[in-house]
Amino acid sequence: MITRACFLSIVTVLTVGTLPAGEPPASAIGMIRDLRMSLQARRVVQTDPLLRDYKLGVEVKAGVARVWGTLPDNELSRRALSRIEHIDGIRDVISELKTAGPIVVPDGGFKTLKGPTPMTLPVPPSPAVVIVPAETKTLPAPAQTVKRDGLAERIRQFQTGSLERVRFEVLGRIVIVYRGNEDEAAGRLASLIREIDGVDEVRLER
Repeated sequence: MITRACFLSIVTVLTVGTLPAGEPPASAIGMIRDLRMSLQARRVVQTDPLLRDYKLGVEVKAGVARVWGTLPDNELSRRALSRIEHIDGIRDVISELKTAGPIVVPDGGFKTLKGPTPMTLPVPPSPAVVIVPAETKTLPAPAQTVKRDGLAERIRQFQTGSLERVRFEVLGRIVIVYRGNEDEAAGRLASLIREIDGVDEVRLER
């Protein structure tokens, strides 16, 4: 007795056998194209400086990309979708991204919350230290929205070693830790951060 799986295998072999030599079936061409675009999309998010740490998943079928994973805010979600949409051959993107706000943890890293983000971010523990990523447009709680140009340039100084870190002690209070010979740079950064909604106090510390 021929099973359904066996029958389908025979039909596939016979179908492929009727094609001209060297010409793969259309379904195989589509699968290869989808695989190529899936790999390209994954490479795009894995090499993006703001997305690479979040291990997003991407799969492309028939030109439609499906992206999933967890990001700390909606801005990064929009960035991920935009990067994938611009890949040649992708005609639509289905988002299964979840947004989970970052918590500042004592070891200086970010810890991602499971599940959807609540409307208000949790109060970070005290003391807590976070290194702010370069080119960021927003800061973790308590700071919400950047209102002054030039903050991204000041933040880049964290990566080059001019400044040490930003510490969030309690909600609304930020401490800038810097080296003794960087008073001017720390002062400029403090002035910019003071203009952010939700920041009540900025203190410099050497």
